[in-house]
Amino acid sequence: MMKDQQYQTAAFTLSEKKHSYGKNIHLLNAPFHEKLLSRFCTEKVVQPEANTLVRSLTEFMLSQAVNLLFPRSKQVVKTRMSSMHKEAEFEAELLDESTKVIVVDLMRAGILPSLVCYEGLHEFLPYKNLRQDHILLNRKTNEKEEVVGINLSGHKVGGPVDGAFVLLADPMGATGSTICNIISFYNDHLTKINPSYKGKPLKYIALHFIVTPEYLSKVKTYSDQLEVFALRLDRGLSSAEILKAPLGEKWSEEKGLNEKQYIVPGAGGIGEILNNSFV
Repeated sequence: MMKDQQYQTAAFTLSEKKHSYGKNIHLLNAPFHEKLLSRFCTEKVVQPEANTLVRSLTEFMLSQAVNLLFPRSKQVVKTRMSSMHKEAEFEAELLDESTKVIVVDLMRAGILPSLVCYEGLHEFLPYKNLRQDHILLNRKTNEKEEVVGINLSGHKVGGPVDGAFVLLADPMGATGSTICNIISFYNDHLTKINPSYKGKPLKYIALHFIVTPEYLSKVKTYSDQLEVFALRLDRGLSSAEILKAPLGEKWSEEKGLNEKQYIVPGAGGIGEILNNSFV
């Protein structure tokens, strides 16, 4: 069996932008996918192109999170050439197939991104180590149409999260209410569903196309449990002075949400666009 030193260590360095939001926040530096995202945000993109772009963006973000966070192990690979050359069997450090993952389908704008993650992870994880849960939720607003939380109206949870990565794929990280409520749900309420659903996940992983400073401030509560990946941070309603400052240097003065808690510049109502349901 061949042992080539280049296969022995699979170190991965994430290309990300500098900021002061915390080491668990990863703002990806990815020109190709930033271009796709910029197109996705324009009015001319509707179905079916919207879904095509969501798939491409989500697949990329999933790969970045997996590359950075998932464990690896030494494995022996026997290629098709092994019948002719003993050197065609080699040892390499590869993603560990014993890793457990729960993908959470946030049934609003997160249906397709979650499915893309679920399908993608099946490409290297055995089926017994991968599960998809479903959470039905929507924004809770007051009389001024301001977001004051979420309505969690239903769920289908297939087991405990003990020792697993919990993956939360949702295109827009606007207020942070959804992610915080979902983490609280899994941390505090699983045993109420089933007393045997005990234990803690390895890590929560949130995948967003766009986040805001307000979102990052909200999820800071879970900074020791949560890794956030985003392609863009929008703070378009900040002052000209703040927009010149490095990301997060004057965090409390950064603003990316309008009075109805939509992201600016943002991409509009993604749930409506992806589901072709404009209400």
